[in-house]
Amino acid sequence: MFYKNHPDNPEISLNLNRQQFTDSRTIGHLIHLKKSVKNLKLIIELTETPSLDELHRYVALYRSFGIKLSLDDVGTDNPWCPSVQDVLPFMDSIKFAMQNFRLQHRQGELMGSLDAWRQIADIYHLGFTLEGIEDKADVALAQKYNVKVAQGYYYSKPVPYCG
Repeated sequence: MFYKNHPDNPEISLNLNRQQFTDSRTIGHLIHLKKSVKNLKLIIELTETPSLDELHRYVALYRSFGIKLSLDDVGTDNPWCPSVQDVLPFMDSIKFAMQNFRLQHRQGELMGSLDAWRQIADIYHLGFTLEGIEDKADVALAQKYNVKVAQGYYYSKPVPYCG
């Protein structure tokens, strides 16, 4: 979960797997949250690629309440493949996790993958979040790629939300 505290425009991002994304109780809680917090920007980060059937059944419901969808960890946990390509038109944004390349000892592939996913975001008119920003060199990289949203230890370690 990622939480930004803006007094007039709060933003919350929640990670959901496929089962949670399609669970009626979870959806009900998310709608309640969205309706309860004035001006809330609620983003659901999908950790697994949903099927087209799941998207067709649930996207309109999420959209009707202004809940945004983002595909998390593109390039690693959600690599380029037909199922990912199929869901991109339903997404509002994608998240590229540089830290996953580091953890998987795949640093040599990072720049090529980052180039490709930045281009994919542009082609599909998607927001692009770069996570894993750990130092000034990563900040410069985010600036080079015209990233509007960046996350990482350079800015802050994750903090629990206690509401």
